[in-house]
Amino acid sequence: MMLHHDRSRRSAMCIAFVFKDLKTGLETATREDFLRLPLMLK
Repeated sequence: MMLHHDRSRRSAMCIAFVFKDLKTGLETATREDFLRLPLMLK
């Protein structure tokens, strides 16, 4: 149970980091890159 919680928490942190990074690099990022992002995270 704790392992699953830690895993989901780490995933949430990763998502938050990605969104923060997206905010800074939004101008250079293309729509294709944005759509490809979830595939790279898997």
